[in-house]
Amino acid sequence: VKEGKSSTDLPLLIHFHEMAVLVLTLLPLPDDFESDEDHDIIYLSEVHRHNHKVCEDHDYPVTCCSQYHFTANKSIPKDSVVSNSNSNQDEGDVNTTHGVKNIAAVHVEISVRDHRDPLLFNDNDNEEDSDRDEDDNVGVKAPPQRNSFTVDAKQITKHLFSSTHSCVLTLHELILVKYNPKATENDHTGGLELVCRISEVNLAERESGEVKSDDRNDDRKRPESSRQEQQQQLSLAEATLDDPFRGRVTIHTEFFVSISDGSASLLDLANPRPFPKVKLPPDIIHVSTKDGEWFPVRRMLLAPCLKLTRYVQAGRGKYKHRPPPTLSDEIRSPDAPVEDDGCPHCFVDIDCHTFDRVLIY
Repeated sequence: VKEGKSSTDLPLLIHFHEMAVLVLTLLPLPDDFESDEDHDIIYLSEVHRHNHKVCEDHDYPVTCCSQYHFTANKSIPKDSVVSNSNSNQDEGDVNTTHGVKNIAAVHVEISVRDHRDPLLFNDNDNEEDSDRDEDDNVGVKAPPQRNSFTVDAKQITKHLFSSTHSCVLTLHELILVKYNPKATENDHTGGLELVCRISEVNLAERESGEVKSDDRNDDRKRPESSRQEQQQQLSLAEATLDDPFRGRVTIHTEFFVSISDGSASLLDLANPRPFPKVKLPPDIIHVSTKDGEWFPVRRMLLAPCLKLTRYVQAGRGKYKHRPPPTLSDEIRSPDAPVEDDGCPHCFVDIDCHTFDRVLIY
């Protein structure tokens, strides 16, 4: 095991291979556990081996990352990323926990692990089917008929929360749940095996860019130096509005369950809830390209373009008393929001691929 920062009061997090594609939380074995091995062992389930691409009879580097920052771009300055690795931060904080951003909401897609599971079929072996005439191929059973199996989103949510609390979840990570509607609260044995895939995560409010309506109005009233100071504190991921892909589950994390397309004909979902949309930050410009695409772009990225100055400076300076620029329905992208969020809309006479390369540059 590679040396890494860890502490006895933190969950022990590791990742296999060189890059932290997925992060695994280790649980200590009970004191009465007996083993013939004379060295430390990490026991993995079949799901763990599948997630982390670990096979038997192979050697893998294992890195302890309990207090590491899982940053995709290592070129981001340390002072631009929220750091709490040296503080005793309360788990209930909505920002980060020991340097890992907390998750506000998780969208989980469920699917049936085995489509041949007996719980999905009716039992046609009754007396009426067995009493056949000799001319009707005695002993041949009718094909089984599928049940309409209903799963309760609330029960799945409880199981996911109890099994992943304080863990770090990553997009496309798989979790196996045995759904038994007759089981007790602490009994998860038996029942239909469901594969839960993490399909989307929303980070806590201050990390997702969500702000209150009052903050949007105050942003225009703040001095330019204050706004520039705030922009300099943004990380690269925040400046480019990268979709979050990893975070830690806390007591405030909510799970939202839906059925995958492959299992839509096998399962019915009770008590579903729609996954909440993340609000964009207040310094957004809605850019529509000539091929009908929509880009939400932060003002700081468009500041070097002189032709877009009136959009970047909307609500500021000599544009302070002018309403935010808007677009007509003919040139505005159909994906762009139509509600008045106080953010300007602009049109660029280039296609989306060219504009995307400009933003990357």
